[in-house]
Amino acid sequence: IPVLTVLCTIVLTACTSTPTSSNTLIVPNTDNSYLMPKGMWKDPDTGLIWDRCNAGQTWNGTTCVGTAIKVERSDIRDYVRDFTRTGGHKDWRIPFIGELASLRLCTAGWAKEAKEISELTAQGRVTQEVNTIKTTYIPEDRIYKNYKGVRDSNGQIYIPRRCADGSSKPTLNTNIFPNTPTEGYYFSFPGDSTFSSTKWNLNLDNGDIGFRNTDFGVPTKGYVRAVRDSE
Repeated sequence: IPVLTVLCTIVLTACTSTPTSSNTLIVPNTDNSYLMPKGMWKDPDTGLIWDRCNAGQTWNGTTCVGTAIKVERSDIRDYVRDFTRTGGHKDWRIPFIGELASLRLCTAGWAKEAKEISELTAQGRVTQEVNTIKTTYIPEDRIYKNYKGVRDSNGQIYIPRRCADGSSKPTLNTNIFPNTPTEGYYFSFPGDSTFSSTKWNLNLDNGDIGFRNTDFGVPTKGYVRAVRDSE
């Protein structure tokens, strides 16, 4: 066989080789197998991407190191804008209270309350006491955009108010959010003087959310966990 023929055969074989199966193993940068080792987590229910560490902590490739700091409420928006760079991103923001509430993990379930329910039956009106999940109203502009929760007849949104007694502290999944403080408040957007001293907060101790006034015992400093919108 002429040498030229052999060389051409080798070249053609190389040029027509098929891609290796390794090409199918590329992980998209919105998948948690990619995000979590970089200090981020994507909530499959909301599509939001969360910083696994609190303000003041850094991700070392395995866990959150350092001490979570409490930031003045009036500074939280600027703090996240200027200092949160997890994953090399600059589009981190302060979460709304409905977004923070979606992170809660209540190991003992939701807190319940006794309510009297009255209904008309064939035997007349019957009133009975039932245990129902304690809920709180959340304004439409304080919930994540694809929320499909409970709405009343007026279209107002209600979500569970807090975790039941006996739930583990903090009321978050610490496998996703390691070294989270066990007590204190997470602050939510807005973080300035828009609503004077009355703000929405999430209590890490019991998962309670509410519209609280800083004049009545709610601290002016709180923890911050940043969030990004999905890619």
